[in-house]
Amino acid sequence: ETKGFEFWRHALFFRNDVRRSKEGYNALVVDMSTVAGNDLDLTCISLVKEFVALNAGSGERDNPCRVVIVKSKSLHSLARRLHHAQKVISGSQSIIEERGTSIIAAVGVE
Repeated sequence: ETKGFEFWRHALFFRNDVRRSKEGYNALVVDMSTVAGNDLDLTCISLVKEFVALNAGSGERDNPCRVVIVKSKSLHSLARRLHHAQKVISGSQSIIEERGTSIIAAVGVE
């Protein structure tokens, strides 16, 4: 347990400001409203990306994190609105209008 949100890196990856070289984690479970005091999409995504980056190459037996479970109403709402472009085009995923504005993730859009 930490005194504040900003101390999570030291609690998991550092001891006395020195990187713990042998420690790695297979999973992360985080309750954003408890950890950060708020539940914002970008805060959730930033925390997960930084955790995964710090966890990568964490020791002799490089074992990247396999799963991150985030308890976040905000992120859940975003996930329900997010669609993969190829799945929408192929018809395997449909856009449900009653969920609000849909977000279609695509690359190579001209």
